Formats: sequence, structure tokens, C-alpha cells
Amino acid sequence: MTRTKRYDWVDFMRGIMMFLVVLYHSEVYYGSGHSWSWIFEPFFLSGFFFISGYLFTRDITKVDFMSKLKQVFRAIIVPYFIFVIVMAFPKIVLGHSNAQQILIDIVMLRASWFVIAIAVMQLLYAAILYIRPSVPSIVVSTAFMFLIGYAFVLMYRDCQQWWVENLWLYSNDLPNRLPACLNLALVQSPFFALGILFKYFEGSILNMSFVVGGVNR
Repeated sequence: MTRTKRYDWVDFMRGIMMFLVVLYHSEVYYGSGHSWSWIFEPFFLSGFFFISGYLFTRDITKVDFMSKLKQVFRAIIVPYFIFVIVMAFPKIVLGHSNAQQILIDIVMLRASWFVIAIAVMQLLYAAILYIRPSVPSIVVSTAFMFLIGYAFVLMYRDCQQWWVENLWLYSNDLPNRLPACLNLALVQSPFFALGILFKYFEGSILNMSFVVGGVNR
């Protein structure tokens, strides 16, 4: 059995960002909105995408799409359904939310955007690197995906009526999320790609820092 290598800085970074997530949502639930948590809002979740990209693969030339698909299904999709169904049950029973909309949001993979966005990124980059495993393909694909994601974000500001009236395409409870949270995932693609590229060039970056710091003198 192969043991996964752990990185202290990754664990430390995860801990900091988990704390910021709790802090961010606590201010929403118990405070008066985002009066000060906006300070770290731009980067605390993006950091998770960076880490996910960093841990995505050891070698971009050896990414197997089917293996990654099975891994994502087992490690993300199955836990997603378990978690959101458990969380939805009391809301439905107590009648605090629209049961039909909740169930549709679960099926359309938008009930918990962050984990689904991570899954989408994993599969998209697995496909990209399976087809063309190179740094240029990562850079070009990322730019393309980000532009599409940003276009979707702008589109949601002025949705067509037929789109808004379709519960499968548009959620009144979660109005900013496409099915599978595709728009949110694509907007975060630069951070995921940055993690992949940092991993790829990590050795060169560290060697360069040693030289600059005078270690090799």
C-alpha cells in the first residue's frame, strides 16, 4: 500500500483557511453581514483550489482520466450526496425550505458548491492532461475556462425568463450557481492551475531560491 506524502506547509495552510471559513460564515450567521470578513474573502477559498491543484498529480504526463474519475466519484461525489441529504432532511421536515427545490439542487450538484467545484476542476484538468500533457495546454485551457466562467457570472445578472422559470437550470435558493456549479468552478480555474504549475516547477523554484539566498556558494 502506497502512503501519501504529507506536506507540513499544506496542512498548516489548510488549517488557516479552515479557520477563516468558520470565521467568515460565523459573521454571516451571528453578525451583521460581512462587515470585516471581506478582507480575506478573495483568497481563503481560492487557497483551497491552489492546494487541490498542487496535490492533483505528481507528474502531469501520467494523468489517467478514468482513474481520476473513479477517485473523484469515491472521494467527493459520494460524500457530497451523503452530506447534503443529511443536512437537507431537517430543513424539509421542519418546512423551512422548498423541498422540491432542495432535492433538485442536490441532484443538479449545486447544494454544496465548493466540493463540487473541486470535483469539476479535477475532472477537467484530468481530461486536459490526458489529451495533451503539457504546460502550454494548462495555461491556454485555464485562460479559456476562466473567460467562460466569467461570462456565465455576468450572464446570471440578466437571465432570460425561460431560464429563471426552469428549476433544473435555475435555483431560487441558490441563484448564482449553474448545474454542477460549473460557473463557480471555471472562475476558480486559475488558482487550481497555479497549484499544478507550482508543483511542476517546484524543484526549479526551490533551487533558484537557494542560489539567490547564497546556499550554493
